[in-house]
Parts: sequence; structure tokens; C-alpha cells
Amino acid sequence: MLEEIQTYPDLDTIFKYIIDYKRQMDGNSPTVRQIADALDLPSSSVHINLQELERRQLIRRIPYTRQLCIANGRWTWGEETHHATRAVA
Repeated sequence: MLEEIQTYPDLDTIFKYIIDYKRQMDGNSPTVRQIADALDLPSSSVHINLQELERRQLIRRIPYTRQLCIANGRWTWGEETHHATRAVA
């Protein structure tokens, strides 16, 4: 486990940012550039970490869109609660 943390030191930070962004933006996903700018990371690092989050099945990327689905997650949207595995355009 320690080896994974050293290999992907920004993984948890990026994952939390995605969840917070989706909560604030009614389920919309941030772009790679938005993640990189907000966390002061190079875009290449964000891409690598997104691939690792997907490999660990924590997120799912929707092809040809910027949508990121959070596996088994939820966020609050108005008065309702929506499952994060549902892609929202």
C-alpha cells in the first residue's frame, strides 16, 4: 500500500476534488485542465492519476465526453440525491 501512495501521491487529492466539483456543479465533471489548474499539477499528472483511479474502479470515464462517474458515490443535487454512477450531461 505504501508503494502505491508513493507512486500516486496526488490520487486522493484529485479524487476528492472531482467529488467536490461534482457536488458544487450539479453533477457535471471538471475537465483535466480545471483539475490541473485547481490543484497546481501538470495535465500529464492528472491524466496518469485519472487512469489509475479508473483502474482501481473508483471512477469511470464516459468515452468522447469529459464526464467522470464516481463508482458507488453520491452527491446532493437540489433536494434529491443522485447516484454518481449516472452520467449527467
